[in-house]
Amino acid sequence: MKKLFSLIALALLIPAVSFAEPADSTATVSRKSPVEAGIGVDLVSSYLWRGSQLDRAAIQPDAYISWKGLTLDVWGSAGIVGESASREIDLSLSYEIKGFSIIFTDYFCPAADTDLFFKNGAHTLEVGVGYDLLGYVQFNWYTNVYNDSDYSSYFEVSAPFSIGAVDFSAAVGMSPYRSAAYGTTGFNVVNCSLAARHDFEFSKVTVPLSAQLMFNPVLKQAFFCAGVGISF
Repeated sequence: MKKLFSLIALALLIPAVSFAEPADSTATVSRKSPVEAGIGVDLVSSYLWRGSQLDRAAIQPDAYISWKGLTLDVWGSAGIVGESASREIDLSLSYEIKGFSIIFTDYFCPAADTDLFFKNGAHTLEVGVGYDLLGYVQFNWYTNVYNDSDYSSYFEVSAPFSIGAVDFSAAVGMSPYRSAAYGTTGFNVVNCSLAARHDFEFSKVTVPLSAQLMFNPVLKQAFFCAGVGISF
């Protein structure tokens, strides 16, 4: 009788174990969310942009949320040197698919503390399109469509490459026609730059170290800046 009870208990135990194992293994499967988000901040010695120095040392925060190629990004810059230090808040919405991209950007650059966010004159709207050729060459075109009587445009060709642990990007940017924003009266190359960057990875934290050399043939000026940041 004792042996019979043991066999019955074993028969009941085997199916219980076999059902419990798949349940446990299913519970441990991780499901990656299609929504991604990130936040970071950079400290740069100069604020360089498309062949010009817009400010000296600045702190530049950034935050984004992305879903299936659609990205909403908020980027800012606040000068930390001198009374003329600039402020800027950029809102952008972009979509990327198979190397093609389109981006809408609202540049809010208040000239004074009295320039409120909803004041039309402090905003410039830009539309950009781009194509990434297999990661070897990138083409980007941007045009101001609001608050710019010249409808200033900027076309850039860039090529990323790596040497050792350092990532580089060489770029040439042009203003195709007259633009007060870029200081041109016709077609001109306004930006020749070489940027270098290395990311230090610490668990879920990234610490980028960067440097950029930029030359503007129209202004006949050269700029160099360095930056360090942290992002999650």
